[in-house]
Amino acid sequence: MERAIVVTGREGSAVRPARAVALGAPAPEQCVLRIDGATAKTIDVTYGTLPGNQPKAYRNTLAVWESSVIPWTVRPLVRVRLAQNVESGLETISGLEVTRSAYTVAYCTGPDVTDACACAVLAAGGAVEAPTSVSVAVDEIGDRSLSIHYRTLYGYLPRTYRNWVGLWPGLASPYNAPAPMALAKPTDASEGRLEMDGLDLTADTTYTLIYFMDASQTTAAAVHTFRTTT
Repeated sequence: MERAIVVTGREGSAVRPARAVALGAPAPEQCVLRIDGATAKTIDVTYGTLPGNQPKAYRNTLAVWESSVIPWTVRPLVRVRLAQNVESGLETISGLEVTRSAYTVAYCTGPDVTDACACAVLAAGGAVEAPTSVSVAVDEIGDRSLSIHYRTLYGYLPRTYRNWVGLWPGLASPYNAPAPMALAKPTDASEGRLEMDGLDLTADTTYTLIYFMDASQTTAAAVHTFRTTT
């Protein structure tokens, strides 16, 4: 059963059905990082970013800490700037002295470590732990509102690090988009919900929701494209 929303206009009150995400909408997209192996001097990783990303041009980087999580206030052991404009690829991080300690590798969609949107852990003893990524998705659609769920990395401070979420009509690319029709800024909770109000969402229409790690649209980390029901 659809939930009704009361909207008051010039002609008084009217009841409109709540929108919902249409069935068959594509799954949310996000940047990913995987550790493939390590030697005494190197860590091998595979990365995947969003369609249209140009890692070299947009100053994407990899960072490594000797820690089981990202210690956000600590300088990384090594930082590597991506040298190619390919959305996904392999990278060998060198210049390390890999011991039996834990190491965390992060993928950053910008030049700062606070642009980290995906990470993977090489646990003490060499075991690889499950990677994690920033994500964003629609929770609920009202006739004039949108409820959004977001998740960032462990210990992250989204508002302090200037994160934001934008909404566009149609199939939007973060790297070639006009001003968003709406935007929201998260709190410093690493995971939570956002509300966008005062929207005019059309039935049976495609929209794009994008999560950014910094003020620049080149720092996009996650995308959710969805279509409203009729």
